[in-house]
Amino acid sequence: FYSRNGELHGVSLFDVSGHGIAPGLLTLLARSVVHNEFSAGSDLRLAQVIERANRTLVRELDAIDNYLTGIILRFTHNRVEYVNAGHPDLLVRRASSGEVLKVEPRDREFKGQFLGIAALEGKFTTAVFNMMKNDILVLYTDGLIETRNAAGEEYGVERLEHSLASVEPSLGANDITARLMADFNAFIDPRYLKDDLTLVAVRRSGDAEWSRDYAI
Repeated sequence: FYSRNGELHGVSLFDVSGHGIAPGLLTLLARSVVHNEFSAGSDLRLAQVIERANRTLVRELDAIDNYLTGIILRFTHNRVEYVNAGHPDLLVRRASSGEVLKVEPRDREFKGQFLGIAALEGKFTTAVFNMMKNDILVLYTDGLIETRNAAGEEYGVERLEHSLASVEPSLGANDITARLMADFNAFIDPRYLKDDLTLVAVRRSGDAEWSRDYAI
């Protein structure tokens, strides 16, 4: 979470491949690198921020096989900038309609490559959209949607979307995550919970005027 003067300016979620000491050290490195680039890159496109971070990670991870996927968001009033580096889709629940959508441009390929791999180093794309009062954003790692129940069925994105659609939009972010996790835990078999799992909910609590320039 990136905040300044008590105001939330951005959120990121990254997932490192593998388990153990090396991925743990990579997590610490990536957290520092992305935070520094986000703080220093307020006048850059968000895609440029992640490209700069990726160049540093590629240089530092020269002989390491691990990589990262991730999402990074930057907030300016009701305007949200969004970059995806090979990560599960960002979801938005629109308070006005109750509809849950994957955030993705309709007119171009959007999702970028993994981070920290020299052979994949390239450009990323920034998507920009509005977030209005009581709209909810949900970020998550693949451990959430890939965990199975006793019958071997994955929880999946559709069940997550259905769970998010049923949430009361005026709830606070802590209550939203608790409701989503309750639905998840009611479905899965704990024996299949073998991957790390992170879920983040962001709700816009303030009013904002709609800007057609930033619709997606």
